[in-house]
Amino acid sequence: MHRIIKYVPLILMGIFFIAGIVFLNLGFGRLDQVLFFPLDNGNGFNGEERLIRRYTGKVERMKHTINELLLGPSELELENIVPLGTKLQSLILSDRTVYLDFSKDFFEDFKGYSLPFQERLEYVERNMFFNYPFLDEVVITIEGQLPLNPYYRIEQDFNNENS
Repeated sequence: MHRIIKYVPLILMGIFFIAGIVFLNLGFGRLDQVLFFPLDNGNGFNGEERLIRRYTGKVERMKHTINELLLGPSELELENIVPLGTKLQSLILSDRTVYLDFSKDFFEDFKGYSLPFQERLEYVERNMFFNYPFLDEVVITIEGQLPLNPYYRIEQDFNNENS
């Protein structure tokens, strides 16, 4: 009986080790998402499955999804949505609305393939709505400005204000 008790801690460690390997291989801690990219012939789009790390917060998960989207597709027949070098500058989740702010590279044209700017916006929205169905609205800004709206500037002479 003493012999068996001596090996109980070793047996328990072995069981926990094997259980850990099984849980990692089953994909716990990962979340399947589908990212949509346009086909390279310009006719339609297709989805591509990605394993997204299962973060505790929605904001971190959304940031990871957008960063995967910015990396582009892995399948050769699909095209990138945004030019390489585009960065997500900020992501804010407020109730059921997500605010995404991208760098100005979002405007640039691709080499050999140019996806219209409006379609780029629609693809980002489609991906967010599909993967996060609780969202009611996706607001996209470029360098803090709403795209396709006039540029906001203060036209005031501060030096003559007190005259």
